[in-house]
Amino acid sequence: TEADGVFVGASQAAKWRDRMPTRTWQPVDHYGLADYTGLRPVMVAQLTGKRRYTVKVVGVKMHHFDEGGGLFNPQMPAEVALDLRVWSPEAYRLWGISDALSDRSTNNFASPLFDVYGRNVWVDVDITMFDEMILEGETSLNIEIGAHEYDFEEHYEVWELFGSNDHLGTVSGNLPIMDGRVTVPGADFDLRLEMRIQEYPFERTIWLDGGEKVATRELPLSGQEQIIQVDFGPSFAGKAFRIFGGMSGLQPGHDLGNGVVLPVHQDAYSNYLANTLNTSLHQNFEGHLDVRGRATAVLNAGGPPLDPRAKDKDLVYAVAAFDGAGVPLAGSDAVVVEVR
Repeated sequence: TEADGVFVGASQAAKWRDRMPTRTWQPVDHYGLADYTGLRPVMVAQLTGKRRYTVKVVGVKMHHFDEGGGLFNPQMPAEVALDLRVWSPEAYRLWGISDALSDRSTNNFASPLFDVYGRNVWVDVDITMFDEMILEGETSLNIEIGAHEYDFEEHYEVWELFGSNDHLGTVSGNLPIMDGRVTVPGADFDLRLEMRIQEYPFERTIWLDGGEKVATRELPLSGQEQIIQVDFGPSFAGKAFRIFGGMSGLQPGHDLGNGVVLPVHQDAYSNYLANTLNTSLHQNFEGHLDVRGRATAVLNAGGPPLDPRAKDKDLVYAVAAFDGAGVPLAGSDAVVVEVR
């Protein structure tokens, strides 16, 4: 299993905002899902991954099947469904997990049926094989696709007078993580696969926690959004907060009075930030904490870009809480965002 620390600051809401849910098929019911190891790297990728990989079967060419027309075998078209399985080489390398990440199987009729009217003729289909976040170090996926022809199967609503259900072969291989289309040849059938990578620009959430004065963490920012989660705890519910920043390190700190010193050195960026609080660049950098003593701010460098002079610089942020009269009550640790 992955160490708990990997998930600290992970923000599902930020990553999936305005995105369609991912889709994974597992060959177990909800009682057995917790023990199915193939789901574990999927969950790690959902929390820590930045790439969503979608693989679709968009074309199938069958070389043979039973339906042939004529007096003794007249049922056409052939009704075919695919077994679609995906494994992660990276999950096996890291944790020895060999169960499939996704198994869209005909065994539980999760894979759709389609019609084939002739041998060696491409049939256009649109069948999702995999649509999930992938691990950060993943460079390829192992795939296996099997084909089945159905003459009698109530779940697929196929009832024919002649013939039987047949396995029509399997193709397997290693699929690189890439955008585009590939043709996968096989002895029994050929496939066209369409792959798409979606980059999720959201980094892990930065947490500014009350009481820790000098803890720092570096996180990259490359012209995208950075979520900043403020957390002072329930005892600060309703209190005012403000995020301070600088580009000149942690020392000397910023003395707000009343014993609150933030580990942020004041400079020109500090003044710029003070004049652009709650703008499209510094969203919700000032406001009031919710009932949990929390607030969510966004450094949105994907909208109005940062000044080019900030490239390769470290932006330091810390937050302070205030009472209704503006008296500082507490300060946070500092976090460092590396602009690159």
